[in-house]
Amino acid sequence: MLTQFLSSTGGGEVMFYQLASGLATKGHEIHKVTHRILNPDKRNINNMSGKMIVYSIFPPLKHKGSLPATIIQNLFYVLNVVRCGAKIIRGKSIDLTHANNYSPIFAGFILSIITKRLSSIIIINTE
Repeated sequence: MLTQFLSSTGGGEVMFYQLASGLATKGHEIHKVTHRILNPDKRNINNMSGKMIVYSIFPPLKHKGSLPATIIQNLFYVLNVVRCGAKIIRGKSIDLTHANNYSPIFAGFILSIITKRLSSIIIINTE
């Protein structure tokens, strides 16, 4: 699962949290790649039951309920997700990715090309 932010509050974050929570509760192993957050939501996905492996990548951000402010932060996110995600995909039997929002979707698309075995499911929250 690729997302910049993941918490139980917020627009797309709620849908992403519910999907991850449901899969983890059913015993699926979930690999979540997200920004390292400087002020994490105490109700975040790390507290869910089931198998959850969280990869917090750079650059670290302060979550303000929106996308990172700069293009540079988004570029670093994409590059670091591709690097981390490629290691995960090569080391595990990953069947699919789920990405929300623009930078995670772009990273998922790149991963699907370089690994040649990954399908992306993309949901964009347009609210």
